[in-house]
Amino acid sequence: MPNESNSEPDAHDSFRAKVESIFSELVSERARRISATSLPAESVAAIAASYAPDMDSQRAQDIAFHLSDWAGDAAFLIALHLYPDRFTADEIQAGIGAFFVHAPFHIAEAAALAGQYAPSSSEYEADQPNSNDRNA
Repeated sequence: MPNESNSEPDAHDSFRAKVESIFSELVSERARRISATSLPAESVAAIAASYAPDMDSQRAQDIAFHLSDWAGDAAFLIALHLYPDRFTADEIQAGIGAFFVHAPFHIAEAAALAGQYAPSSSEYEADQPNSNDRNA
């Protein structure tokens, strides 16, 4: 929800602006490829081309779309891991929320289109080490 006072951007706007700033610092012009508002055409083409020999071109394009549409959400997670100190708690929650709302469907759909196994969360959890062992 937008900030009613308009004195500060809301957490969604500010986390996206910070991600854009971080990636502009890191990769300059290539940062445009991970926008939350547009598909990265070069990446979409590369993904589709990699699958095209094995399936019809529309299916390859659909896989490429589903692996690319959430690039901005992935960029947030990478920016957060690189520079956690640059984000407020509200921005972190907004960015993670945006990821949860957008990316899982695309990931599952791409996996299904590619004929890859996508485990359910209960199968995934059963295959993971005890959470107490993760930092050992």
